[in-house]
Amino acid sequence: MIKLSRVLLGIGVIGVFGITSSLAYQVLTNHNNAARTGRVSGETQLTPANVSGLKMLFQCAVDGQVYAQPLCVTNQLVYKNGISAGKQSIVVVASEHGSVYAVDANTGTTYWQVSLLDQGYSPVQASDPNLNGCNDVTPEIGITATPVINR
Repeated sequence: MIKLSRVLLGIGVIGVFGITSSLAYQVLTNHNNAARTGRVSGETQLTPANVSGLKMLFQCAVDGQVYAQPLCVTNQLVYKNGISAGKQSIVVVASEHGSVYAVDANTGTTYWQVSLLDQGYSPVQASDPNLNGCNDVTPEIGITATPVINR
């Protein structure tokens, strides 16, 4: 099995989540609801006039491309290196390299990272001839679909 070189890519989190903890809300599935519309019907704080102030809070390195929508979870009990970090707001990020990360939504601190690939295995290369010309996701194919978090 060919060992892949890891590509570190930056992911950014926009300031909506970190404005204040009272404004934070959860995004537990693709486009934030079962109908996948992306509509947040209860949103009362953001207006066209005040969104121009949004800024990048942080960037963090992951081991592959990110095609899945990052998900936001509030008030989640988190452990880092086996020690409780208390209840935090986190962003869950899945990569094409087969990894899932839990990142602090306010600081960008990575709490944990886990590979869903068994040891010795690697993601499918987009150039694999068995894929019949799948060129939409490159250079490797791992976790492409947005996961769902069931609280």
